[in-house]
Amino acid sequence: MREFTVDWFDDNREHLSRAFAPFRGRPGVRMLEIGAYEGRSTVWFLDEVLTGEGSALTTVDTWEGSAENDPREMAAVQERFRRNTQEFRDAGRLTVVVSHSQAFLVDRIARGETAPGNGFHIVYVDGSHAAPDVLSDGVLAWALLEPGGVMVFDDYIWAGGRCEQERPRFAIDS
Repeated sequence: MREFTVDWFDDNREHLSRAFAPFRGRPGVRMLEIGAYEGRSTVWFLDEVLTGEGSALTTVDTWEGSAENDPREMAAVQERFRRNTQEFRDAGRLTVVVSHSQAFLVDRIARGETAPGNGFHIVYVDGSHAAPDVLSDGVLAWALLEPGGVMVFDDYIWAGGRCEQERPRFAIDS
């Protein structure tokens, strides 16, 4: 049974269902998720969007947390993610990369995975909330987005952080 201790995702389902509708049931869709926490969004993407044969998700997270997380809790968060997503990893539909997103993205670009057919059809940016991180995630991931693909940024109206530069909105607007 899946275990989630927080729900920052369910309010987005309706909007994401519309945004990702063209990909639902389509074979061979490749998706990148930056930031996974306990895997609530990961599970939803795999159950509801990436339903076509050969469709798969790559998720990248450090599980180190950020300013709004207690670092002492992050090992338990990562373990919940592992349990919540085990069936998808076992089925080969989910690849989990423990890394900083920028390092992962730069590595993919350096390996020449920017050519059509090597990138992602969907990119979901929901990692760090700091504007410089969000901006670099978006710019780097753009190079890996397939023609006709969709990139979605989460937390546009998130009001945490002490200043504008600590919020995703500043980067997304840029």
